Amino acid sequence: MSSSLMAGRRATLKDAAPVINECLWCATLLILNERFTSTETSSRARMARMTQARETGEDLPLGYLLHRVVGVLRPHVGAELRGLGIGLPELVCLRLLAMNPGQSSAELARNTKVTAQAMNQVLNRLEDLGAVTRQHGSPNRTLPAKLTPEGRKLLKRGQAAVLVADEQLLNSISPAELRQLKRILYKAGDCANDAAAPANE
Repeated sequence: MSSSLMAGRRATLKDAAPVINECLWCATLLILNERFTSTETSSRARMARMTQARETGEDLPLGYLLHRVVGVLRPHVGAELRGLGIGLPELVCLRLLAMNPGQSSAELARNTKVTAQAMNQVLNRLEDLGAVTRQHGSPNRTLPAKLTPEGRKLLKRGQAAVLVADEQLLNSISPAELRQLKRILYKAGDCANDAAAPANE
C-alpha cells in the first residue's frame, strides 16, 4: 500500500474520531439509561409489592390478624348476645354440649382452654337460665352437663345473633371468601390441636 494512501486513511480516521467517540458515548449512555430504568422499574415493582403486602396484611403475623378480627367482632357479638341474657363463653359452652352431650365442667374447660373454675361459673349461669342440667351429687362427681330444650332454643337464637354480627362487620367479604376463610381457620385450628396433643400426653 502506498504511503499516500496510508496517509489518506489516517487522515480519514482522524477526522472521523470525534464522530466515533460521540457514537460510543451515546451507546454507553443508552446502555446506562436502560440499566437505570430497569433497576428503577424493578425497585418500583418491589416497593409496590411491599406496599400491597402491607395494605393486604400479607406480611403481618397471623396471630396479630386474628387478634385484630376478634377485637372488632367480639364487642358486636357481645352486644347481640346480651339481648339473650348470655355472653360468648355461654354460647361456646352451649355449642360444645350440643356437639357432645354429657361433658363435665373439667372436660369443657380443657376443650375451651379455660380454667375449670371459669367453666363452672359459665355452667352455673346456664343452669340459672334453665339452658343446662347437671346431675348434681352423682357418685363420680363428674357432673355431666346436658342441654335442655330451652338450651337448644337458646343456642339456635345465639347462633343467629352471631351471624347478624358477622354479616354487619364482614359485608365487604364475599360469601365465597368468607367460606374459604372459615375453612382455613378451621384447618389451622385442627393443625394447632394436633401439634399440641403430644405435649399434653
